[in-house]
Amino acid sequence: MNIADLLSRGCTPQQMLNSKWWEGPSWLKENPESWPVSDIICQPNEVDIEKKKSKLVNMNLTEDTPPWYAERVSDYDKMIRVFA
Repeated sequence: MNIADLLSRGCTPQQMLNSKWWEGPSWLKENPESWPVSDIICQPNEVDIEKKKSKLVNMNLTEDTPPWYAERVSDYDKMIRVFA
């Protein structure tokens, strides 16, 4: 069961407190030697399929100065008329 299923299907606070998601599966409390072993072997080419290109944009603002035209015009209404 997915943890989101508890919330999306509705549960009481008591059910949430008693949920198995707080402690994880019971086998985690046992010795690691007795943990279940997965037979799934991941091939490197299968991993490469999941690689995705992404673009990252960073912007740093160092100073918050008014635009150049705001310094030349003392009245907001006049500035609107000039640029209209």
